[in-house]
Amino acid sequence: MYQIAHIGIKVKDVARSMKFYQEVLGCEEKERHENERVKIIFAMSGNDILEFIQDKTKENNLPEGVVNHIAFHVADIEKEINRLRELGVKCISDEPESLTEGKYSFFPGQTGKYWSLLGKGYPLGKA
Repeated sequence: MYQIAHIGIKVKDVARSMKFYQEVLGCEEKERHENERVKIIFAMSGNDILEFIQDKTKENNLPEGVVNHIAFHVADIEKEINRLRELGVKCISDEPESLTEGKYSFFPGQTGKYWSLLGKGYPLGKA
């Protein structure tokens, strides 16, 4: 069984969203990450992790506030991707992508929402 790692929420401005979640809902900021495509803030809501994602690309085709994905921890991401492919689950990209030292991969769910796997070393990872 997978353990939920975080819930990813697409936002227009990660700093503004974090301020709201801190002041109104009492969430605590834990980590920030940025690359050429996204700005990310991880926040704690009790024992759960929210990931606020700001798209820096011009395409920016998802409206803000959308729950973009639910992420799950796995011990061996490559092994798990291969197992899922054998079950007919299609990965968004051929190889896992990287954020800091960790790897991740996205998959479309049956309802059109995305879910992802997080390997060891992913920010706030537990695997």
